[in-house]
Amino acid sequence: MIPQPEGRALIEAMSGSSDPTQGALVPMNCNKKSGIGSSNQQCHAAAKADRDIVDGLTLVRGQGTGGFVHLPGGEKFEYLLAGFGVKVPLGELEMGAPLNPSGACAPMPKEAATAAAGKAIVATRGACSFLEKAEAMGAGPGERVGALIVKNSETALFHMGAAPRWRGANISLPIVLVTDVAGHAISTLPPDSTIRFAPSEHVTLAAWDEIERLNEASAWPKETQERQTLYETLVARNAGFPDRVSAIQGAFSRVCSWDEEEEGIAGQGVGDAERRETGDADTTSVKL
Repeated sequence: MIPQPEGRALIEAMSGSSDPTQGALVPMNCNKKSGIGSSNQQCHAAAKADRDIVDGLTLVRGQGTGGFVHLPGGEKFEYLLAGFGVKVPLGELEMGAPLNPSGACAPMPKEAATAAAGKAIVATRGACSFLEKAEAMGAGPGERVGALIVKNSETALFHMGAAPRWRGANISLPIVLVTDVAGHAISTLPPDSTIRFAPSEHVTLAAWDEIERLNEASAWPKETQERQTLYETLVARNAGFPDRVSAIQGAFSRVCSWDEEEEGIAGQGVGDAERRETGDADTTSVKL
């Protein structure tokens, strides 16, 4: 027996797609409580063998937890799926009109919702949780958007979480996160333009965790030439991933600026932590 929301999602997945559906019955251990601010992973497979099965189901026929969004002009940007909702639709997807307000924190008026049905909608991060955005865009029966694209406020990607978990289980539309760079390019497309999602096993949370670590000074050599060499190596290695290249460039610029600050205040006794205390310290991979 499974909960009703998961059952509805399973029936919808099996009846709404020509792709074969693969699954497994796995014993799970779940925390008693789930709330805002806690980890998104409230339930875990009970044993290592079970966890191996779950991990093996994350990639089925190349449909991973991330991929690329292809734009009409030939540009492509990365996305990561939320930890709730359903997989992205394949084939071309029409863009809906820009949201106003852009946060998608409340259901659209009936006329706008009808016009946006089945289309991709871009929402900016902030003002409410990712789960609340998804609930708002899927509130009207028969008026659900085709996909919700959340534009991050920085050049970074992570799997958006839902808390409490049972509310996330009620979401039956695709929700993806894109970087600020990708979000700007997508949101400035003319209405009725088409985009295309292409799932890829090369777009992963692990890859973006590595990029995130470059925002720490300890990730870079202290010697200027060695740092420059590492930067050029990283850019070359990530050619074809414009979001990552942009993030690497930003991290490199920040590290170089910290060096300039240190030179400017040498001998004044100002610590590194004190100089950066107003920076964004949130680097968790699952955010609400």
